[in-house]
Amino acid sequence: FMDNVAAQIADYKLEVKQNILLAILSGIYSMNTEGDSIANLAAKEFIEKALEISMDGAKIAMFLCNIGVFL
Repeated sequence: FMDNVAAQIADYKLEVKQNILLAILSGIYSMNTEGDSIANLAAKEFIEKALEISMDGAKIAMFLCNIGVFL
C-alpha cells in the first residue's frame, strides 16, 4: 500500500516540476525582443544564451539554478 502511495506522490511531484518548467519556458519565449529598450535587449540576450544550452538535462538544471529556479 505505501509503495503505491509513494509512487503516486512521485508522479505528482514530477508532473508539478514539468508544469513549472513549461511555464518558465513559455514565459521566456513570449518575451518581447523587438525594439531598443533595455528590457527588450536584455530579453534578447537572455534568450540567445538560453538557446546555446544543449538539451542535456544536467546543463538545463544548471541553467535553471543560475537563473534562480530550483526544481
